[in-house]
Amino acid sequence: MVDYSVEVPRGMKMPTEVRWPSPPHNVKVVTERNVMDEILFKKKNESHFIKEFDGKTTSDRIILPEQDKCRVKVTMFRPKAGFSASDIAYDCDETVLMISGRVRIHLLDGSDVDLDPGDTYLAPAGVAYGLTALADSEVFCVFSQAGDGPLPDGT
Repeated sequence: MVDYSVEVPRGMKMPTEVRWPSPPHNVKVVTERNVMDEILFKKKNESHFIKEFDGKTTSDRIILPEQDKCRVKVTMFRPKAGFSASDIAYDCDETVLMISGRVRIHLLDGSDVDLDPGDTYLAPAGVAYGLTALADSEVFCVFSQAGDGPLPDGT
């Protein structure tokens, strides 16, 4: 038994009726896809939810793959001075832009890199690091699919 899928090309509306020259058996029409076909706007302070880490440090979940039908996760991470985390690694790429404050990234080779507003980094999927907030900070994070790996999670 073979399943056939009809995937609607990006930007194209699903027809109300699908006609086959000779209808295959077990046809499955895919109309819900994890791809956007219009611009998504989020206003300031608009997010799906806020994740709390230690009662003070938070991360606004602004854009999420499944909920927003896209291929990225966008967060605003707000670590408070003194917050620290180790062994951070994701199944997807993480691109970061420092908005305010100061953080220290701890690399596996034992070295540290201090980041100030305007600084960026890209942590490829699977590469671990640690982080310490040296001051209250705002860190803009974009998680994106690495190669044919999984989409970023919705948490």
